[in-house]
Amino acid sequence: MSDGMDEHEQGEKVRNWLQQNGTSILFGLALGLGGIWGVGKFQEVRGARFAEAGDQYNKLAEAVEKKDDAAIKALTEAMRKNYAKSPYAALAALDESSRLIGEGKLEDAAKSLQWARDNKAMPELADLAAIRLARLQLALDKPEDALKSIETVTGTGFQASAAEVRGDALFAQKKFKDSLAAYETSLTHYDATSPRRSIVEMKRDDLATAEGT
Repeated sequence: MSDGMDEHEQGEKVRNWLQQNGTSILFGLALGLGGIWGVGKFQEVRGARFAEAGDQYNKLAEAVEKKDDAAIKALTEAMRKNYAKSPYAALAALDESSRLIGEGKLEDAAKSLQWARDNKAMPELADLAAIRLARLQLALDKPEDALKSIETVTGTGFQASAAEVRGDALFAQKKFKDSLAAYETSLTHYDATSPRRSIVEMKRDDLATAEGT
């Protein structure tokens, strides 16, 4: 996962990577547990579960496209219950949070993001959920909670976004010097072509000017 992209770009990269590398994930897990259970048997069972989760996620995507609210709710709940250890369940929770935000149900969206963050099936998805949760917590005027959420982000590919959100949270707490430092850190990670870079530069410059007056 490369650095220097915002969380939307990273999210799409993770989603595409998961679709393209599902078999590789299964094989790697099989090698790790092969001495205990046997590679062939593990691949057979784990592969079936992974495929089932993928099929359910595709059905969920179809329900979303058709705007079938009942099916969306049922499939999302089923994925959390039956495939909680799958990255697809985390993806479903991330998608649910976006829909809930669109409906103005911010507290419910935060719960979905918390679930996705705590799902450890794929660290990249956990990091993505933590960043989105922190942004939502800022919108809910909870900068302290946002800082706690950002602390859980560990992947190098998300450090630019994490530092930017940290800067926003510190700014909300009127810790301007620390906020400025966080924006500077963010800029060391954002690629020169990233659309977010100019936004962070503007935040930094405005804050630096205010600090200097």
